[in-house]
Amino acid sequence: MEKIEEEKVAKEQKSTLQEIELTEKQKKVFWSKVVKTEKCWFWTGRQNNTGYGMFYNDSEVYAHRISYLLLVGPIPPSKPELDHYCYNRNCVNPGHMLPTTRTGNLRNRQKRIDGRDTTPFFADGNKSVVTLMRTH
Repeated sequence: MEKIEEEKVAKEQKSTLQEIELTEKQKKVFWSKVVKTEKCWFWTGRQNNTGYGMFYNDSEVYAHRISYLLLVGPIPPSKPELDHYCYNRNCVNPGHMLPTTRTGNLRNRQKRIDGRDTTPFFADGNKSVVTLMRTH
């Protein structure tokens, strides 16, 4: 029983990793599964049951996190989640994501569901960056 719990924790940590190292071959495979448009970059590989792209690297990892880590850098431990301001879970364009807290991410999601606000609230309170980024 204890081993199963350890494996579950290890899998969760991999899917929310803060840093990553990929070989050149793994990077080539990763980017071959991305279709870039003027706005979103669509993940064409496997998706989980909630619509997030998944990439296998010793275990399954969220594809949008890998893209962010490769092109932007480490995700701050104080803001461990990446919020898709484009609202497309299958998007791996790091320009469409901002690190936030769990609370901030859930708040943004609820606002979208309720239709109260389409502008995300990020943990640092910065909304102006979203307007600028949505035009790209």
